[in-house]
Amino acid sequence: MTALRKANHVLIYGEYSVVDSDNDKLFIYRRELDKEKWMVVLNFSSESANLPSMLQAISLTKMSGNYDDEKNTIIRPWEAMIFKVNE
Repeated sequence: MTALRKANHVLIYGEYSVVDSDNDKLFIYRRELDKEKWMVVLNFSSESANLPSMLQAISLTKMSGNYDDEKNTIIRPWEAMIFKVNE
């Protein structure tokens, strides 16, 4: 994940904003720089959680995570995912 961050300045210098502050299990934030947008989804709980429907409606490409599969709608306990937003 460090290499991904170094290769994409949006993850370092992009404007940071919390996406879903009411979610008890997931911490979701966006980084935006120029016209490039990325989403980071972190499950800080010991239970699986559904990706909020507002994010399921957006075209996202999974760039990294701590699981190699393409499961994107159910976030497993302690899972982290980084998505690039497709526009």
